[in-house]
Amino acid sequence: MPYFTTSFTTVAANAGSTTANSTTPLTSLSANLNWIGGKPTTVSIFSLSSQSSGAISIQYTLDDILRTPSTSVIWKFTGSSAGSSTPAVYSASSWYDTGVTVAFLNPIAAVRMYSSGLDTGTITMKVIQTEGS
Repeated sequence: MPYFTTSFTTVAANAGSTTANSTTPLTSLSANLNWIGGKPTTVSIFSLSSQSSGAISIQYTLDDILRTPSTSVIWKFTGSSAGSSTPAVYSASSWYDTGVTVAFLNPIAAVRMYSSGLDTGTITMKVIQTEGS
C-alpha cells in the first residue's frame, strides 16, 4: 500500500524535493493513493529544526491524478476544524518539535502540501495508507 515522502526546502533541492521561498506559493509532489480500496490514510508534516519558518497546508483530491487531466483535478484544503470551510494553515515555527498529523478516514485519491511561504528550513510530509480488510 502507499507509503510516500516529499519535502519542501529552502536549501539545495535534492531528489524528491521542491524548493520553496517566501515569495512564491508552491505545491509539493502529490501522493497517489489507493482510493478503490477505501482504506484510512494518515498524513504527517514535520520539520527537524526550530529554524524552519513558513506556512503549510494539506490539500487532497477525490480525482484520480493518474486518470484525470491535471487541469481538471480539483484540490481542496483540509479544514481547520470538523465541518469548517476555513483551510487549516500550519506555521512551521510553532510545531517543529511535535509535527502535525491529519487522518483521512474516508477514501481520497491523492494528497499534497501547499506552501504559501517557506522562509527557512525544510518541511517534510509523510503519507501512509493502511491495507487489509
